Amino acid sequence: MCPGLKLKPNELPSLLVDVGPHSDGADCKLRETRGKKGHYLTLSHCWGITKMFRTTTATLEARKSAISLEELSQTFQDAVLITRRLGFRYLWIDSLCIIQDDPKDWEAESAKMCSIYELSFLMISASHGSDGEAGCFVEMAEDQQSYEIPGISGGDKSGISIRRLKGHRDFDGEGMYDHALFKRAWTFQERLLAPRIIHFTKNECVWECSSAIWCECGSMSVVRPNIKLSTAVALLESKEVTAQRLGTEWHWLVENYCSTDITRESDKLPALSGLAQAFSRANVLGEYIAGLWANDLPDGLLWMAGEDVMRPEQYRAPSWSWASLVSGGITYPSYKDEGWEERRNFRSIIKESSVRILEAKCDFPVGGTDVTGAVASGHIVLLGLLVEVTLEIVDDDEGVDLAGGGVEFSVSREGMTEYVRLDDPFADELLEMQTVHCLLVGRSWTDELCVLVLRREDDDVYKRVGHSVCNWQLGDGGGFEKEFFEDSQPCVIRMI
Repeated sequence: MCPGLKLKPNELPSLLVDVGPHSDGADCKLRETRGKKGHYLTLSHCWGITKMFRTTTATLEARKSAISLEELSQTFQDAVLITRRLGFRYLWIDSLCIIQDDPKDWEAESAKMCSIYELSFLMISASHGSDGEAGCFVEMAEDQQSYEIPGISGGDKSGISIRRLKGHRDFDGEGMYDHALFKRAWTFQERLLAPRIIHFTKNECVWECSSAIWCECGSMSVVRPNIKLSTAVALLESKEVTAQRLGTEWHWLVENYCSTDITRESDKLPALSGLAQAFSRANVLGEYIAGLWANDLPDGLLWMAGEDVMRPEQYRAPSWSWASLVSGGITYPSYKDEGWEERRNFRSIIKESSVRILEAKCDFPVGGTDVTGAVASGHIVLLGLLVEVTLEIVDDDEGVDLAGGGVEFSVSREGMTEYVRLDDPFADELLEMQTVHCLLVGRSWTDELCVLVLRREDDDVYKRVGHSVCNWQLGDGGGFEKEFFEDSQPCVIRMI
């Protein structure tokens, strides 16, 4: 069932919960591993709004002596019980095994998320619970319980039980977000990185690994390759992996990640750093730059902001990164080759690039060591066609209701107009200005023009404020490219 099963002990995380070879009611404690090797489990759970039992600099030494089970939340107690019943001694729980009020320890350990989950033997997933009081075990709903069929004669039991066949939309497509855990940003990468998972859902337990999903009711007990790793994490072992294939797979991951919820907006990049480290091992995407990849440019720049998004007041990422948005989803355009059926085989976005990337770089917070985590600044220097245009709010003769949302914008130049979508359409600086710039990034496989809308900050320095995919079919008659860019000379700009 799990051909990738690895029994060889791995190096243990720095700090683990030692559940001990004890009875179910015995206390546990924290243990420093000091480079030792062995097997351990991990717990994936929702913190919720309830007070979280955690390790701090003040409680660290006491936690090493003993942790009373009664102090732990129900989810933590259940996880300790599961670990013991499965015959393991060590369990990794984020709030206990990372010193929560020590910034250096938090950064160092959060940078190890990739290896912590990848090298674990199994992950316990408290999938249904929105906080620690939910626990792993719940009483099954009455309409999901099994009932034994009576015997035909003499009232004897038949030994045959029946139950309602449960659909598993919750493990397929959008339905997965019916589970509280799957809605959380930090747990997104945990599910993809863990080699094996036991999901404790509200109706049954589900086993998930890189080769199969098995459920208690049997309706999902089908062995299929790469179910859990339907993303490019599975491609990392492939000899045929390319920057194009891995780049489009990263776009798909980012789209799904941005639809999750996150409590601290400053965690936007750190909460995906484990997956970024896994992707970097393929050695085809180049340097990781604030959620994008150097060898996936300019395609990586062409994300499209969803509705109701905004940029944070406090800096978090360069304007050209999807991580610069506070809320709301993003999407990437995709163009499918007729011979391909799977999402990860989509073509690149750009068929003909109109820009040349000269430099892409990020700077990190003082003392920061995780190149896949938080950034202090970043820039991209490129050569391309840039024109000044007039930004206007589209008025449909019924008036413009800024408070009501749904406002459309356009840019115009030389008598030609094209709709654009702004990343944060109600930013004060955009509503007050009339002039922006359009950068021609390239032409798509359907001959649409991919354009970024930029705001000038200083001489040759710009910030991204929006995008446009223009549907003008180009021919001898000209069109958007001819009208907007024909008299433009290539110039070097710096996007921040």
